[in-house]
Amino acid sequence: PDEAREMFLHCLRLGPGSPQAAGIISSIGFCHLAVGRYGDAIAWESRAQSLEPNPDFGLAGLIAALAMDGRAADARRHLDRFLAARPGATVAGLLQSLPPVARAGFAAVWTEGLCRAGMPPA
Repeated sequence: PDEAREMFLHCLRLGPGSPQAAGIISSIGFCHLAVGRYGDAIAWESRAQSLEPNPDFGLAGLIAALAMDGRAADARRHLDRFLAARPGATVAGLLQSLPPVARAGFAAVWTEGLCRAGMPPA
């Protein structure tokens, strides 16, 4: 995750105004989440959401990081927004839609965080 984070940071330096900036920033957040740096993950995922506020994997990453950081009320508030836009979403369903390489890097912590926040596991 740390090597990937450095690559994503390099991408931001090359194209700070890129239309893909929110996705790159969110990916940096996932790298922090994968290694247990929840505060950093929250900061990066919040930044991504401020650029592109939609209920996608970045918001799910923010929810997981908040839950893992012990911020249950904040995690639940964002989960409610996520589920309003994606009724019936489950942790298992989200994981299945990720590429295998992404699942391998952070599936356990993502699953635990989303479940702690109250997302149905399956």
